[in-house]
Amino acid sequence: MREQEATHDDICSLKATINDIKRDINQFEENGIVVDADP
Repeated sequence: MREQEATHDDICSLKATINDIKRDINQFEENGIVVDADP
């Protein structure tokens, strides 16, 4: 049971992390991504 609970907690944590990443990506898309390509 403990392993299942830990796995469930891990999944919830991953979902939160994924949502954060999606938000960051949306901000990049709105603001534009500046890439410094100078050597």
